[in-house]
Amino acid sequence: MPAAVDSPRILLDDCWNRIGVQGDQSCPRLGQHGHCRHCQVYAEAAATLRGQALPAGAREHWAQEHARAPSARADSTQAALVLRLGREWLALPAGLLVGAAESARPHRIPHRNAPMLLGLVNVRGRLYPCVSLAVALSIAQEPPRPSGTVGGERRAFARLLLVSLGRHTYALPVDEVRGLQRYAATDLQAAPTTVLQPFLQGVLALDNLQVGLLATPPLERLLAECLR
Repeated sequence: MPAAVDSPRILLDDCWNRIGVQGDQSCPRLGQHGHCRHCQVYAEAAATLRGQALPAGAREHWAQEHARAPSARADSTQAALVLRLGREWLALPAGLLVGAAESARPHRIPHRNAPMLLGLVNVRGRLYPCVSLAVALSIAQEPPRPSGTVGGERRAFARLLLVSLGRHTYALPVDEVRGLQRYAATDLQAAPTTVLQPFLQGVLALDNLQVGLLATPPLERLLAECLR
C-alpha cells in the first residue's frame, strides 16, 4: 500500500461521495442535474481544490493508485441514467449524456415535417435539435405530473437531456429523471417482445420498476433519420 500523503486541511463537503453519484444517490439535486459534475456545489468544490498547493508525495501516491489493476466488480460495473417517458421507464448509457437543462419551448424548423423533430432549442446559448424520443419510440404521452416535493412525497420534474450520438448532440425532452443507476452486465435481463425491443440492450430491475436500457446503435440511427 502506498504511504499516506499529508494533505492540507480543507473544509470541503464531498457530498458526491455521500449522496451523489459515488454515494447512495439520495441527493435531491440529482434529478435536476443528472450528474454531480453539472452541479454548482461540485464546481465550487473543484475551484477550491484547484487553489490548493499540491502536497508533497501526491504525484507518487496517485501514480501508484492509478497503476493498480481494477477489481473484477469495477470491470463489470456500468452506469445509466434512468428516465421516464409517459408510462415507460427507460435508461440511457451514462456515456451518452452531455448535460441536462430545464424544459424549454423548441422553435419550429421550416420545411421539416418529421413528427419526432420538434425544432431547435436554445440551451445555454447553443442551439440543439430537439427530438421527441417518445414519438420516435411510439410511446403514448400522458398528462404532466405535479413537479416538486409536497408533504415529503417525490414529484416529477420534466427535463431536457443533452445526448451525444454520432456526430450530433440532441436535446431530448423527458417527463422525469430518476438519476444514475449502476449495474453489472449480469444484471441485464432479456427484453420482452414489444415495440421497444429492437432499441433495448435489455431490462434492469430497479426497486419495483422494469427499466429498459436503450442500445446505442439503433438509437443513433433512429435520431439521425429526423435530420435527413
